[in-house]
Amino acid sequence: MNISIQGNYESIFSNYQTLRMFKEKGKVTSMPRNVHQLLNISLVIHVKAEDNIIDNIYNNTINGNETITLGRNEDLVRIEEIKYVENISSSNGEIVNYNAYVPKYICEQEDLTGINYRLNAKYVIENQLRKWEKVDVKYIERHTNNIITDMEIEKDEEGDFMFFYNLEK
Repeated sequence: MNISIQGNYESIFSNYQTLRMFKEKGKVTSMPRNVHQLLNISLVIHVKAEDNIIDNIYNNTINGNETITLGRNEDLVRIEEIKYVENISSSNGEIVNYNAYVPKYICEQEDLTGINYRLNAKYVIENQLRKWEKVDVKYIERHTNNIITDMEIEKDEEGDFMFFYNLEK
């Protein structure tokens, strides 16, 4: 399975919190921290996988009986649309529709600037814990004059790039 994540947000704000850490024998320490939070996030997520996996994701999303969250339990998700991409084309050009997580191998070839991140990609369970394989990406904000010129990148019928990572790279 392969995923492309992009989107926009309305604003960002800082939330001042006290982090409490529980130590041995009932000792508690605390420290202040600023947590940056985004308001009104709108994401476009493309999923590339075998047909049965896509159908399973679609059916579980539509017919599921659990609340969908993104990250923390308090980060509720409202799904506005799910659709199958039927017309895929390849193109290059400026990243203008959404902020995007672009795989590092594309950024290196295209000399794109952004913020480096390591995103969880897939996991295996070892000793009842998830061990994550990560992918290197850059978070690229739209309208930052980041133009893809040397590569052909897949686009959906809405004209949105699909920046799929490749775990072998």
